[in-house]
Amino acid sequence: MSLFLWLILTLPTDRTVCALWVSAAPTVKEMRQACPWPLPKGYLWRGVDLASGEVICERPASELPLLNCDIFPLKNYRIVVIEPDYQVEVCTVLNGEQQPTDAEIAAACPAGTLNRLTAGDVLLKLVGAIPDEPEPFTSCPMPPVPTGTGLLETPADPSGLSTREPLALLAGRLLWFGIAKPNCNTWSGIDPETGAATACGLASSLPELLAWQNRFDDVIWSAAVQSSVPAVLLKRMIMIESQFWPLWKPPYGERGLVQLTETGADTVLQYSERLFDYYCPIAINPPRCTGWGTLTKGERTVITVVLMNDMSCPYCSPEMAAKHARETMPVNAEILRAYYCHAAAVTGTPSWDSALVDFNAGQDCLVTGCQAGKDYLEAIK
Repeated sequence: MSLFLWLILTLPTDRTVCALWVSAAPTVKEMRQACPWPLPKGYLWRGVDLASGEVICERPASELPLLNCDIFPLKNYRIVVIEPDYQVEVCTVLNGEQQPTDAEIAAACPAGTLNRLTAGDVLLKLVGAIPDEPEPFTSCPMPPVPTGTGLLETPADPSGLSTREPLALLAGRLLWFGIAKPNCNTWSGIDPETGAATACGLASSLPELLAWQNRFDDVIWSAAVQSSVPAVLLKRMIMIESQFWPLWKPPYGERGLVQLTETGADTVLQYSERLFDYYCPIAINPPRCTGWGTLTKGERTVITVVLMNDMSCPYCSPEMAAKHARETMPVNAEILRAYYCHAAAVTGTPSWDSALVDFNAGQDCLVTGCQAGKDYLEAIK
């Protein structure tokens, strides 16, 4: 008989994420200091009267630091960022089809947790039955990878991955961190608007630029072989996504050399048995790790967060971040493999082109075709 999964949740409420007291529109710096940044989609900001507590204005938080609202004088208000309809998962109860009893809830939930809540503070939510047998893992056979230096090939050894690309953004980072030295008549060799190297900066940093873009070749090659993906394609993908720089802080929370998103991590954990088997027991109770399809939404979120956190080393020095990138290179190869399998499941026709479009622009673009996916393929090729 299948067991049913009941979530015990706190009632939805608006959760305050951060607040600012300002006399002028906040700067980006002030926003970053006060709030988690970037602010996720769906968050709101409110202008609250300091004297009465009345909400005068409510707008999407994505508009900040612009205040598209008439609140004057601003010093009479505070800006509050909230997450609407926030719920906390208190615990999970497995039982038959009937609503769980008080005894079942008490046995499954942490001691004292519910004692601090009243009946009006929580609700039960049936999220479906757990199958008697775990779902088979969603995977797929990989095509053979030819030996060579073509885009869909793997060289006979790592030396075949060597590149000499004029990566201006990478050169700019090498100059900024003092890894390369400019020889540009006392100028930095960096474009102040873009952070990329100027022509002089690029020429000055060429030896360090070539060394850095090829420093991962051995681990790219071995990870690609292990995951049965083309090593040349994997390196090209990393080049396009991050130019081999492990310390980017992009606007939407992407992580790692391939700039994985949270949505992408969900797909990867569903289609890479190797990564699921590694990260699931780290993140949640190991006996629950029978398959992605048997987990609660909260459990999936926790595993996704652990994977995302492992993809980067944000407070490291460049050398430490590069070391971390080498250690986690097998994850990048499994990401590419997982997207090959996901794209194959969506389209019914597996191909590396579909995997790349799916990774960059998403499933909708894969199905309908969109310019972003076409542009990404062109950049890769």
